[in-house]
Amino acid sequence: MQIQLPSNTKADFDNVLATQKPTVSEADLKVYEKFTEEYVLYVFVIHMLAVLSMYLVSVPCLSIVSWCSKFDIIYNMTLQLNS
Repeated sequence: MQIQLPSNTKADFDNVLATQKPTVSEADLKVYEKFTEEYVLYVFVIHMLAVLSMYLVSVPCLSIVSWCSKFDIIYNMTLQLNS
């Protein structure tokens, strides 16, 4: 004998969502939003530095002046995103 699973419809999900209470409080959401505002720029800069360092390793003839100018472009982009 095999167990028969009931079918789930969109109406079933809509019924559950209509009665479900939030699992995260407004205060907790504010903490996460503040964290995101403060640290997303740093994460972006670190990611871009990692990408640039991989590029620097893959192109041996790339000069330090070229690398610095690329970093300057990315840094200015992050400042614009943050403002």
